[in-house]
Amino acid sequence: MFRGFRTGIDTDSASNEFRRILAVADAGDDPLYHLEREGNPDVTFSQFVAKWAFATLGKIFEDIFQGAYYEAYQLLPEEEKRKLLILALQDTHVGLFTDWCMRQLCKIGCGDAQDVLRRYGSRIDPETFSSQDCVECFSMANEAWAKIAGELISYREISSPDHQVWAIIGELIFWAKRQDDANLRAGFRSSVTNCCVSHRLCQMCSGKLAEAIRG
Repeated sequence: MFRGFRTGIDTDSASNEFRRILAVADAGDDPLYHLEREGNPDVTFSQFVAKWAFATLGKIFEDIFQGAYYEAYQLLPEEEKRKLLILALQDTHVGLFTDWCMRQLCKIGCGDAQDVLRRYGSRIDPETFSSQDCVECFSMANEAWAKIAGELISYREISSPDHQVWAIIGELIFWAKRQDDANLRAGFRSSVTNCCVSHRLCQMCSGKLAEAIRG
């Protein structure tokens, strides 16, 4: 669609933008942050960097850049990819590419991203822009958590039947990924029992559970 249209952005330019985000995050301040605060005085530096990282990674999916950001991302060392993804996943709103960021992070390794996993694995946001992406992130976070931790992620809210179901789904995914001894299998059976006694799983929930168990 954009063949022949030049944006002035090539792979080197995109790489420099990724690395500038990482440098600004390390520095803890930047003139662009103060410019942002003129229009949004309540924004914190962490929120500013998270939105910047998320928006820049989102350019991977914009045809107008003709693959420059994808190529630049692929050329980054894994440690820089991990840092960039963790920054992007600090953005509290689940967008169209959040599940891609989470999937990439899980592929590289989540050992130093426990805060990210806890946040995405501890609640389903019913007001999110993309409910499917939110569910995907919830599932991936609990799967990844099972590989690095010995205890469940505590679900943040059980004020409604829907949230109670999702809390149990998180437990089921966790135990399904850790069925390696009698105690873990007992935990899985307990969660299944709670789920069957308390609520009937919706189609989306049961699909996520089936994927986790098969995986």
